[in-house]
Amino acid sequence: MKQSKFWKVLAMVFLILLNINITKAFAEITTDINISEYEQLLQNTCYYATANPINNPQIKINYQIEKNQLLFTSMSISNDGTLYAGTFAGKLYAFNQDGSIKWSKQLEKLGYSIFIAYKDGMIYATSGLGNVYAVDQNGNIKWTLNIGQGFLGSPVVDKDGSHIYIAYWDKNGDKIYSITKLGISDFQTNLDTNSPLTHIVLDPQKDILYVGSDDGKLYAIDLSIVVNFNNTMSMPGNVIWKYQVNNKISDLMVDNNSIVYFTAGNILYALKPDGSLNWKYNLPDGVPNTIATDNNTIYIGSKIDNTNLNQTTNNAKIYALANDGTLKWIYQTGDKNILRIAIDKNGNIYFTSYDSIKFKLSSITPNSTERWTISNSTWNPFIVFGIGGMDKNNLYLDLGNEISIISDKSHSAIQLWIGKNYYMKDGNKYTMDVEPFVDNNGRTIVPLRFVSYALGLSQDNISWDENTQTATINFNNKIIRFTIGKNIYTINGIAYTMDTVPISKNGRVMLPVRYVVNSLGYNISFDPQTQMITITIQQ
Repeated sequence: MKQSKFWKVLAMVFLILLNINITKAFAEITTDINISEYEQLLQNTCYYATANPINNPQIKINYQIEKNQLLFTSMSISNDGTLYAGTFAGKLYAFNQDGSIKWSKQLEKLGYSIFIAYKDGMIYATSGLGNVYAVDQNGNIKWTLNIGQGFLGSPVVDKDGSHIYIAYWDKNGDKIYSITKLGISDFQTNLDTNSPLTHIVLDPQKDILYVGSDDGKLYAIDLSIVVNFNNTMSMPGNVIWKYQVNNKISDLMVDNNSIVYFTAGNILYALKPDGSLNWKYNLPDGVPNTIATDNNTIYIGSKIDNTNLNQTTNNAKIYALANDGTLKWIYQTGDKNILRIAIDKNGNIYFTSYDSIKFKLSSITPNSTERWTISNSTWNPFIVFGIGGMDKNNLYLDLGNEISIISDKSHSAIQLWIGKNYYMKDGNKYTMDVEPFVDNNGRTIVPLRFVSYALGLSQDNISWDENTQTATINFNNKIIRFTIGKNIYTINGIAYTMDTVPISKNGRVMLPVRYVVNSLGYNISFDPQTQMITITIQQ
């Protein structure tokens, strides 16, 4: 029978002891991962339950890479807001939130993909030369492990951040490797196929790893530690079932109920956790290219079937299926290919597509009503890969040689950083002559004039009384007054108390930003890791 997490940790330590000292092993074992973030990252479907709707889209920021580099549709966003991306030419990038390159690291000449382990901020990268890398958030390579001369698939990290699972294939056969966070391979599972392993997904609910191959085999590998009644332990890595179909497995995902979905040929399969068929759906025309789910509806994005000579028009569609496999609706796009699908917390669907002339990002409602479509002349339909992911307020597009952030115009955002003399607004960078700082009372102090301009105020909205040392803001039927050295401020004549005081610095009036922003009715947040202040203005 399966026992508590204690047994898994105990068994893992036993395996690690073959290679390293026990004290170091316990020092490295940690389990305090944010599960909700982990499950979002794990989805192979770009579904993010916390993503806010984008109602009025705009291109917020473009992340640029060198001209000789091409993204690998592998990107991750860490807790501190750093965006990591890998390229076909073996380079790993870290981008700041303003779109500038934080650092880059040349790892290999061939392509690789990356996955962020939010447990400790490590970036795990695999390459076409059989190497696995662990890189920290500063771009330092912590360890490298060579598995062989074959090809490695995208790595997957388990929910406690202790193991990385990687698919490997070469002419001698295919394997799944388990590697500890210390860079030690503790077990491997041999698979009865010599075909490329194209998809690997972990179900954290049941500790099962699913692997799909080009020759139509789907494997379920048990990663748990099993303690038998005679107190012996069965080690992880056993194939508990295999499902065979006649075509290449093209996409793979697992929902919150541990139902496994994959596409092969023109069919979407739904399997129960025991490997038996739950249902399958045959697309009437076209073939599946991408799938996604919000755990209530399964979405299939199709592409033209190039083997069908009768298909001469752009007829890529989105199919919406209920959990029992019945069809809800079909949305006709008029394009050749649906590349990626994402879903926000309200069930709105976002998808990328192209029609050989231009690449588009579109959104429809849960009932298939069109919401909006945007495109850009710089988006090349021949190198675009589609949606790379979503966070709470942004959608990330992999455009081959750049990454674009799409945000909502109705929620304008301003970012300032402690100790930096600039701020960002809607993707544009503005310079200040005074840097924000934290005062002795722990409050963030910012220059009034620059923050006011960022919030949409003009010179006419701000006045200064030299005699009383008072700054007055007149905006949206509010008159707000702050006085240098005083912890009392007023809104329309009503006095309020602050736990700090405004000051004058380098000829600039400096105010506690939270009191200014809240007085105007806007939202503010602070990230202590990045020292970033975010002000959100709902227009």
